[in-house]
Amino acid sequence: MSLSFPRLVPVLFLLVCCVACSKKPPREPLVKRDPLRLTFEQGSYQAPESPVKPSFESFADLAAAVRPRWLAPQVEQPKDDPDAPPPFIPEAEPNNDMNSATPIRVPALLQGHVDPLLSTEDGDHDWYTFFVERDKPAIMAIELSGVEKVDLAMDLYHDSMTGRARLFSLDNAAAGEQEKLPNLKLMNGRYLLHVYQLVPGKKKPRFNVVNPYRISFGLSDLSEEHMETEPNDDALHAVPVSLPVDITGLTNSSEDQDWYQLDLLKVSAYSYLTLELLPGMKRTLELQVLTAAREPLVKAVAENGRKLTVPNLALLDGASAYFLVVKAVGGKKSRGEYKLTVRSNETKERVELEPDNSRDQAMRLFWEEPLPGWLGPADEDWFRLEPVADWGGDSDGAKPEIPALNVAVSGVAGVDLVLEVLGSDGEILLGRFDSGRKSEGEEVPNMAMPKGPLYLKVYSRKGENTATQYTLQARAVLTEGREIEPNNSMEDANSISLQEGPIQGWVSQIGDRDCFEPRDETAGLQVKAPDGVQMTVSAYGPDGNLTFQGTAGKKPLDVPLAGPGSRLCLWLKGDSEKVPRGSYVLRSPGE
Repeated sequence: MSLSFPRLVPVLFLLVCCVACSKKPPREPLVKRDPLRLTFEQGSYQAPESPVKPSFESFADLAAAVRPRWLAPQVEQPKDDPDAPPPFIPEAEPNNDMNSATPIRVPALLQGHVDPLLSTEDGDHDWYTFFVERDKPAIMAIELSGVEKVDLAMDLYHDSMTGRARLFSLDNAAAGEQEKLPNLKLMNGRYLLHVYQLVPGKKKPRFNVVNPYRISFGLSDLSEEHMETEPNDDALHAVPVSLPVDITGLTNSSEDQDWYQLDLLKVSAYSYLTLELLPGMKRTLELQVLTAAREPLVKAVAENGRKLTVPNLALLDGASAYFLVVKAVGGKKSRGEYKLTVRSNETKERVELEPDNSRDQAMRLFWEEPLPGWLGPADEDWFRLEPVADWGGDSDGAKPEIPALNVAVSGVAGVDLVLEVLGSDGEILLGRFDSGRKSEGEEVPNMAMPKGPLYLKVYSRKGENTATQYTLQARAVLTEGREIEPNNSMEDANSISLQEGPIQGWVSQIGDRDCFEPRDETAGLQVKAPDGVQMTVSAYGPDGNLTFQGTAGKKPLDVPLAGPGSRLCLWLKGDSEKVPRGSYVLRSPGE
C-alpha cells in the first residue's frame, strides 16, 4: 500500500521531533556576551518647507559642495570686545555680475573662491557691493590675498549722481601674489568691487576651490597729512599739500597718474624748490611740474629705480600753487610705491633756476656774477647776456679800448660739459667750446665784445650730476696780448705787434682757424704749440700767395715772413685732433 505526499508530511514531522528530544541539553558558554542592540531611538521627522532640489544641478554647485567650508567659519562679533577682528564674510554664488553682487559691510574680512565656470572663457567673476555713509572723511585699505597659480585683479566702482565711475583697476602683482590698495579716499555712496582673474593670450582660465582668496577692508580717519589718496588722477582730484612735503604714493597700473596741488602762498620770495622722486626698485616714473593754469614747467624721468632730483625749481612771481604729477611710463615696470619729497630753500644769492631749457626761458646773467647751476638728465641751461652800452673813458676823455668777452664754466664731477655761444636770435651758433674732458670745465677765452645780447647754453655731452654745482661767469678782459675771435680768415686777421710782447691764442673748437697780421716790419716770428698737439702754420705774402708752411709741435716753429702786409694763419694738424686745453704763443724769434 503506497502513501501519498500529503500523508507523509505528519510522519516526517513526528520523526524530527523525536530526534530533537533525544539530544543532550546545550552547555553553558565560558564567556557571556550581551545581546546586540539593533534598534535606536529616532527623533520626530519634519517635512521640508520647500521641495528638496536635486544635488549638483550644475558644475558650479558641485564646486561649491567640495569647498573646505572649515577654512572660513562664520564667527559672530563679540559684543563685549569692540577691538576684536571682524568675522569672515563668505562669498555667495552666484555673483558673476553687478546685479547679483554679494552685499557686504566694511570694515570686513571677505572670503571667496575662484570657481570653474565652464560657460566662460575668462574664468570666474565675483562681484561685491557695499554702502558708505559717514560724517567725516576716511581712508580705506583693501588687500587681496593671492591664490596659487592664479593672477587675480580687482576693480572698484562708485555710484553717484553723475553716474557710475571706475575709481581704480589694480593689478600690481604676479600670479599667486597679493594685491594691495592702501589709500582709497572714501566718498559716501554705493560701491561695487569686481574680483576676476587675468587670462593671458590663448591660455585657459585657472580655478582653485580648495584655496580661497581673502579680501580685507580696513578703515582709518583721514588725519595724516601728505598722504596720497585715490582717486587723484587729474587736477580736479589733486591731493592738496603744503611745504615741506614727504609723500609715499603708489602707482596702481601702467596708466595711473597721481596729482598733487602744492600750496605756495606762504613761501618766501627769496626761495626756490628742490624736488626728489624715488621710485621703487627697477621702477620707472615721470615727474611733471605745472603751474596753476597747467602750463608745463619741468618734465623729467626717474629710470630703473634711480632717484630723480630737480634741485632748483623757480617760484614764479604771483604763483599761488603748482601741480605735481607723478606718472607711470614704464608699463609694469612703473607700478609700485614711490616717495616724493619737496623742500623750500631760502637764499639771498641768485642761482640758476628751472625752467630755463630754451631761449624764451633764458635766465639773465650779469657781468662778473658767479652764478651756480645744476645739470640734470637731458638738461639744457640757457642764459641771456646783455651788452654794456658804454665802457667809460679815460680822465682826458679818450675812449678806452673795448675789451673782449671771457666766459668760463667750472667742471662737474662725472659730466662732460659743453658751452655754446649763440647770437641775439638764439639760433646762429657763434662758437661751441668742448675742449675740457669729463669733470673739467670749459672756457670762451677771447671773443670779441658783442654789440647786442648773446645767449649762452650749458649742457652735458655725457653724464649728469644734480648733487654738484657748476659756476658760470662772464667777464670783460683786456685784449692786449690776446688773440680775439672771430679771426678765422685773412680778412678778419688780428693786427698784432710783437714788440709789445708775446701774443697768447687758443684753438677752442674743432675747425677753428686763427689768422694774424703783424704791424711791425719783421722778418719772421716763432710759434709755440700747446702741449701734446701739432699745429699747421702757413704764411702768406701781401698778395695772398702762400710763402711758407710748416708744423709746430714739440719744438717751436720759426716762420719767415715776406715783409709788411704778410699774414699768418694756423690751425690744428689733421681732422680728428682733440681740441687742446692750453694756449699757443706767438713771439719774436730767439725769445
